[in-house]
Amino acid sequence: MHAVEVKDVSKRYGDVTAVDGVSLTVDRGMLYAIMGPNGSGKSTLLSMIATVNRPTGGAIKVMGYDVVEEADEVRRLINYIPESHRL
Repeated sequence: MHAVEVKDVSKRYGDVTAVDGVSLTVDRGMLYAIMGPNGSGKSTLLSMIATVNRPTGGAIKVMGYDVVEEADEVRRLINYIPESHRL
């Protein structure tokens, strides 16, 4: 089982496509970096993995749990602190 599995994920805000068809897997015990220029969808992708935003298309699983259907279980497994936060 992968720690994170992203399959053909997209996110749209009206006419704007923030993430378009992203797929990736992160194996347990591994450390990965998501890199790209400003506006490339990095924060949007991470917020979907963290259950903050719902994907428009595709599927995301964290430790086998679907981030939409099983969001509470995903939230018990991860911590997410975005660059800009309101504590």
